[in-house]
Amino acid sequence: MSVRFRWRTYLRAATTVEAVVDIVRTYLGSWRPDEISRLPHDTWPTDLTTGNDVLRETLKVGQVHSTFKGQRATLVLVQELLLFMTQAAVRTTQLTPLPGEAAVPMQRPVGGKVLSEEEQKLFEAPPRASTPAQKVGDPEGS
Repeated sequence: MSVRFRWRTYLRAATTVEAVVDIVRTYLGSWRPDEISRLPHDTWPTDLTTGNDVLRETLKVGQVHSTFKGQRATLVLVQELLLFMTQAAVRTTQLTPLPGEAAVPMQRPVGGKVLSEEEQKLFEAPPRASTPAQKVGDPEGS
C-alpha cells in the first residue's frame, strides 16, 4: 500500500529525523505528475535532505495555502499536502534534541503502541510506490 494513504502510521513509527525525511520523500514520490502540475507555482517541496528542510518546506506550503485564491479542486490538493507536511514537521521537532540536550531519548511512536522489532523494520524504510496509478482507500479513515 502506498505511503500516501498510510502516512500517519509511518510518521508515528519514525524514530529518527532521517526516517521522517525519507517518509516525506516517499510520500512526495507517490503524487502523480498531473496532481503536482495543478499546484500553484513554487508550492511543491524541494531539496529535502534534513529536518530543517522539512520545516522550511512546510512553511512554504502553509504560505501558499494562506493566500490561495484558486479552484476548489486545487485547494484540496494544497490542503492534503499541507496536512501531511505539517504532521511531518511536528514529528521532526519531536525527534530533534532541544538546545542543550545531547540527544533525544528514544521516543515511542505517537499513540503509545510499542512496536516489535519486525514492525520497526517496516517503518525504517517505507515502501516505494510501485506505480503512480496505485489507488487504495485509507484504512485509517482520512
